[in-house]
Amino acid sequence: GYLTESSGTTAFGAAVTSVTGIAHGLDVTPAAKDFNLQYVADPLAGGHIWVSAITSSTFTLNLKGTGPGGAGTTVGWQLLAGR
Repeated sequence: GYLTESSGTTAFGAAVTSVTGIAHGLDVTPAAKDFNLQYVADPLAGGHIWVSAITSSTFTLNLKGTGPGGAGTTVGWQLLAGR
C-alpha cells in the first residue's frame, strides 16, 4: 500500500533543543499541518515544540526550553499526511 500515516516518540536529552533526521517512513512528503505533537509528560516542563526541515524521508523536532532542572523530555508525534 501507500503509507500516509506514521507515529513515534523522540527523546530530547538534557539541554538538547533539536533532534534532526527523524525518519517518518511515509511514501509522501508531509506538510507541517500533518503533524500532531504531544508531550509524553508534563507539557509545561519542556517549553514549545515544533517541526521543521521536513523532507521526503525525515524531519526535525525543535524544543524551546528544556525539561525540569535541565533534564530531557520526550515528545510523541503522529503524522496523517494528505488528510
